[in-house]
Amino acid sequence: MPPTLVLPPTFALIAGFAMACLDRFVPIADLVNSPWHWMALVPATAGLLLTLWAAVGFIRAGTPLEPYKQASALVTSGPYRFSRNPIYLGMALLLAGFWLWLGSLSPGLVLPAFVVAIDRRFIRREEAHLEERFGERFRAYRASVRRWL
Repeated sequence: MPPTLVLPPTFALIAGFAMACLDRFVPIADLVNSPWHWMALVPATAGLLLTLWAAVGFIRAGTPLEPYKQASALVTSGPYRFSRNPIYLGMALLLAGFWLWLGSLSPGLVLPAFVVAIDRRFIRREEAHLEERFGERFRAYRASVRRWL
């Protein structure tokens, strides 16, 4: 896999910035008002914990976290039993929490765009690499575990 200049956390930061701009300049409709915006801590905390749990799985397996480096192990335990991409799912949950915190409808438009961008820019390439590297083991894993949830 060729190196990429923009890593997934950068996509998440750009998405968060776009969400904040939409909330500030094009707030469409208020969905969540204070003090209910504190509900944002639920998906945000879940996203952070899921991301950390998944990253620890990579570290324990001795395989790199960076999407452009060659995988040395196929991680299928921990959160990878439920999602083939728990780190990306965790980022999406963090963004969903940020959307709730902001409270207006317009920032929510960024969330599906983030998911599509991550899928097209990273997931498809990563899964092609994993299939090439691990063959039938990855195909069996892919058949039994959903991409997101």
